[in-house]
Amino acid sequence: MKKNSLQFTKLSGAGNDFIVVDLRPLKKYFSQKKRKEIVRAACDRHYGVGADGLLFLEKAKNKKNDFRWDFYNRDGSRAEMCLNASRCVVRYELQKKKNVKFESIVGLVTGRASGKNIQVELPIRKQKIKLLNVRTFDGKHHEADGYAVNSGVPHFVVHKKFTNLESLKHISSQLRFHKIFNKPGSNVTYWDGKNSTVKAVTFERGVEDFTLACGTGAVAVGMVFEAVYEKNPITVQMPGGKIKVDLKERSAVVPQAKVKSSTPLSKVTAFTVEFF
Repeated sequence: MKKNSLQFTKLSGAGNDFIVVDLRPLKKYFSQKKRKEIVRAACDRHYGVGADGLLFLEKAKNKKNDFRWDFYNRDGSRAEMCLNASRCVVRYELQKKKNVKFESIVGLVTGRASGKNIQVELPIRKQKIKLLNVRTFDGKHHEADGYAVNSGVPHFVVHKKFTNLESLKHISSQLRFHKIFNKPGSNVTYWDGKNSTVKAVTFERGVEDFTLACGTGAVAVGMVFEAVYEKNPITVQMPGGKIKVDLKERSAVVPQAKVKSSTPLSKVTAFTVEFF
């Protein structure tokens, strides 16, 4: 491999696309500053490869686990968790084995193949679901009622029809940065529907736009449905595909979120890109 080149793999989960860079064969890892530069350059959809995020794989601290990941949003900011990226990286690792365990900021994530689908499980901290009224002002007043939950990353979950996403971008960017959520803000997930199948879409921080799918957004909707409507599991239809969310209590402290998407992931293909 050339000095200024980097091998990577591009995957897409329900339309949510990511770049995977496996650092495990390297003797020396990139600094965090260098990683952020690579992320911003590689994720640029005009001058780079184009992606919603990029993740680096490192050797695991615990040898029983397969790797540790370091995940970044498209703008170079780090994120605690991304479930569609988790499904993608599990798909990547399943080339070598049947079950995958990897270390993340939120804890140990496990994944496996479930038929043609990829299923992941992660721990979510026990929490109360808070109903908030959030107001913004940009020359005129806007307000939204929603639930603040943390499904690995914070989400503001709002019950609202979303037939025109373009009209929701401005208010979503204001809600996402609202001071009530503290730094670095919150994702904003809209849902609509009834029974055990609902539609949803997420305005993602770090991407600063709506994405085709958001795994943690689907889990956030599932958490609201379990706590408020006493429905579990549910199927969340996002623009890029369906995601099934099943919340199961594994201990008195940590419930487990099981996520499975009926939308296949893209084929695993390795590429090499030069960077300067």
